[in-house]
Parts: sequence; structure tokens; C-alpha cells
Amino acid sequence: EAIHLWVLQCSVSLAKDAMGPAALREVFDFQKRAREMAAAAPPFDWQAAMRGEAATHGLFSRPFLPNLLNSAVFYVEIVQGLAVLLVNYKGRPWMRGASENLPLLTASVVVLAAVTSCAVGWPAGLPQMLQLTPLPPALRRSVAGLLALTLAGTFVLDRGVETLLSPARARARRESPLVLADVRPMLRTAAAVVRQLGPLLGWLLWLWMLLSFNPLLWLA
Repeated sequence: EAIHLWVLQCSVSLAKDAMGPAALREVFDFQKRAREMAAAAPPFDWQAAMRGEAATHGLFSRPFLPNLLNSAVFYVEIVQGLAVLLVNYKGRPWMRGASENLPLLTASVVVLAAVTSCAVGWPAGLPQMLQLTPLPPALRRSVAGLLALTLAGTFVLDRGVETLLSPARARARRESPLVLADVRPMLRTAAAVVRQLGPLLGWLLWLWMLLSFNPLLWLA
């Protein structure tokens, strides 16, 4: 927790420095107006909503302004949650290790790839869809270093405490073999799906090119 709090504090400080006083003031004013709007809104009528007489979208929506500060905090919290999940996963010799748990390994890689993609800003539609702000290059490098530090620091701290307080458990973990996940069944399944959907995807691509009315697509 100490590492996570320090990394989060550093990320917030770096994001504030990158935004500058004017952008921070804009965010603070926006949050103030959002709180005033929420306070002035009438209480939600649950009974009317159950009868279908009141819209429910106002219950789950609130004015939101994407900026460097909340985006940096989001990136850090996602990676810290992943670090806690991987560290608390017991692994061998008590259960399958994280390296051989294909669903866990795949989900971890997808999460890290999504965070990296949003932070870089490519593709451009992904951060906009998630209401995130791509980080400028200088802040991107600093946050990337902090994320690597929180991943490595969480692992080192957990293993160090385990060695200190439970030497037998730490010894059993070290003596267990490292087993890698077998990705061949997943690759065979993916290949079978592609073979089945290949003709359909080809027709959809042809239809999209036809309906786009862009002759340059035919030359690609």
C-alpha cells in the first residue's frame, strides 16, 4: 500500500505540473459546477422509475471532463489493481501458477496493452470512447516508469515480507518449477474460427468498400 500511495501521489503531482494552473482552474471550476448541478437536482423518484414514468439515465450520469489528472490516476489505479491481483495469486505449489493460467495471463496482457494504447493515444478513438486523455510524451515516460515501479515494487515487497514472516512458504514457492501456459489449444481454436468466418469477413469487407464510395480503397 505504501508503494501504491507514493506512486499515485507522484502521478497526481506530475499530471498537475503538466496541466498548468489554467487547466487546473478549469477542472476545479467544472467540478464545482457539477456539484452545484447535482445539489440542485431533485431527488430521484425510484417509484416513478419503476413504473416507467421517469428516466433512469440521470441516476447513472454525471458531468465529466476528461483531463490529464483523472486519466493519469485511472492508468495508475488500473495497473495497481493488476499488480495486487498477480501478487495475491498464490501459484505453485498450491495451485496453477500465473504463467500457466492462460485466462489470467491473457487478461493481464490485454489490460496492459489497453492502458499503453490509451496513454499513447493510438488508436485515437479508444481514449475518446473511454473518456480518457492521451498523455504528452514527457508525462508518458514518467508515468510509465512509475507503473513499472509499482509492478516490480509490489512483487518485491510481497516476496520480501513472505520470506521474512513465512520462510517455509517462501522456500516452497522458490522450489516449485516454472510452468508456461500452453497456447496451442487457443491458437487452434482461433484458427478454426478464422477459417469458419473467413468467407463472411471477406464479403463484409467487400460490402464496406462498395458502400464507402472511396475508389482509393480498391487500390490498396
